[in-house]
Amino acid sequence: LGALDAGADGLRLNPGNITDVDKVALVAKQCAKLGKTVRIGVNSGSLEPKTEARLGRGPESMVASALAYIDIFAQQGCQNLKVSLKSSDLKTSVQAARLFAAQSDLPLHLGITEAGSLKSGLLKSAIGIGALLLDGIGDTIRVSLSAPPEEEVKLARKILNAVGLRHERPEIIACPTCGRTKIRLFPIVEAVEKLLDQIEAEGKKLPWRKIAVMGCSVNGPGEAKEADIGMAGGKGKAVIFEQGKITMSLPENEILPVFLQKIRDAAR
Repeated sequence: LGALDAGADGLRLNPGNITDVDKVALVAKQCAKLGKTVRIGVNSGSLEPKTEARLGRGPESMVASALAYIDIFAQQGCQNLKVSLKSSDLKTSVQAARLFAAQSDLPLHLGITEAGSLKSGLLKSAIGIGALLLDGIGDTIRVSLSAPPEEEVKLARKILNAVGLRHERPEIIACPTCGRTKIRLFPIVEAVEKLLDQIEAEGKKLPWRKIAVMGCSVNGPGEAKEADIGMAGGKGKAVIFEQGKITMSLPENEILPVFLQKIRDAAR
C-alpha cells in the first residue's frame, strides 16, 4: 500500500509471501481504485503454504496458487493482472506455464528464475523461454542471470530474434564441420558475428533476415537457399551467393574481406 501511495505504476505480489487474504484484498481493492497493474508472481521456492501442503511443490501447486490469488483480486474488481510462474527448475517452469495457459487467458510473464551464470543460464533461459514462445505462450519475458543486467537484455533479444519475434539483426546460418569443409570455418563465423555486433552498436540495421557461412561450395548455396547472402569455401577458392545463387567467386584468401565489406555496405 505504501508503494501505491508513493506513485508506483504496478506491483508484484508473491502468494507465498503475503498469505493473509484480508491484507491481499486490501491491496487488490486499492489497485482497482487506482487502475494499477499487478503481477501475481509465483515462485516454486515460496508457494502459498496451504496449497503447498496439499499439492506439493510442482507445476500444479504453482498454478493453483496463482488462480487462488487471481480470484481474490477479481472479487475486489482488480482486472489489470498478469501472472508469472517461475522456478529454477527448467521443466517445472515450462510445465507450469503450459498448464496455466490452458486454464486462463491472462497475460503471462516468462522466465527461468535464478538460472545461474551467464553460460549455464543462457542455455536454461533459451530452452525454457524459447519453447514457450514457440508454443504461442507468453507476453513478456525476463532473463535472470548471475551476470550484469546488460547481459540479460542481450540474451533476451537473442531469444526473441531466434524464435522470430524480433528482427533487429540477421540470423547467422553456419554449417558444422564435416569432410567436405575446405576452409577454417570458425574464425569466419566469429568475424561475421563481430561485425554484426559492431553494426548493432552503431545503431544501424541490415535489410536481411539471414546470413550464411557454409563450409563447402557443393551444398552450401542449396542448403542455405533461404539466406539473403552467404559465402561458401572451396578448395583454394570460395564463392559468395545471394538468394541461393552464386554471384562471385574469389581466391580463398580474398573472400572474407570482400564478404564483410558487402555486409558493411548494406548497413543503414
